[in-house]
Amino acid sequence: MDEDSTNAQMGVCSHHRRGIFIGIMGIRPVCAGKWSAGRCIGDGECRRAAQWDVVSIRQADADGCTTGSGSWLRPDGLTFHCVSLMFLVESSYQIMEPSRILGAPEWMKSGTLWEIDAKVAGEDTAAFGKLTRKERDLMVRALLVDRLGLKAHQERREMAVYELVMAKGGPKMKEATPEEDDKTKMASSRGGEIDAVAVTMDALPWMLGEITGRPVLNKTGLTAKYDFTVQYLPGAQAAADETDRTSIFTALEEQLGLKLVPARDIADVLVIDSIQHPAAN
Repeated sequence: MDEDSTNAQMGVCSHHRRGIFIGIMGIRPVCAGKWSAGRCIGDGECRRAAQWDVVSIRQADADGCTTGSGSWLRPDGLTFHCVSLMFLVESSYQIMEPSRILGAPEWMKSGTLWEIDAKVAGEDTAAFGKLTRKERDLMVRALLVDRLGLKAHQERREMAVYELVMAKGGPKMKEATPEEDDKTKMASSRGGEIDAVAVTMDALPWMLGEITGRPVLNKTGLTAKYDFTVQYLPGAQAAADETDRTSIFTALEEQLGLKLVPARDIADVLVIDSIQHPAAN
């Protein structure tokens, strides 16, 4: 059986000579060169969608990060401003709780911030614009393999989690109107505020996991979409805060009528086998 047939049976997208193999349990490099995202269609056949042409990674100037950080989708690529390398791994694997990423070296968790610009070639711009979020994440993972030598795999382990449940008295959130369906958003600020419009309770745990550092499971039983704002005191600001804000746990109960309950459950984790400092541009 040839390599393409084997890969198709394993459910792996392959892009020969200039790409990577992306498997269910992680990623591994095939060879040097440009990196791409493969798109699999129903019968396991894969075709090239887009590939990085130029990638720039440099340490951020601390003075330029005082106003915040973020990532932007451009017509020809992605830009990450003042982000940690841990964030890049978290976002590309859609694992935002630090407790679910194991084996990261101390230098990666040190808080050093980076400026990253990744662009596709002109002929790939149209294909890049049609990629789904998942396919763009695969391209970021490929960037991590190429520039940081990332080797990682995923496992399922029992671990401490929080269950999001209704507090006594029920939810205090306003149900969204049908007219708001196309205005869905959820934003979080470093100052301790979550602002949501027309979101379901399946969306909130993802953000709460980032705040609490543990996986959060939606056990509310609520199926509607809601508008809400919750203000809380970020843990790192507790010592110097002079406002009357409370912890995220108290804020959820008092402002939204929801509660976080400690529990244990099986969760997906990412195990980093090895990773290196970014190579020079």
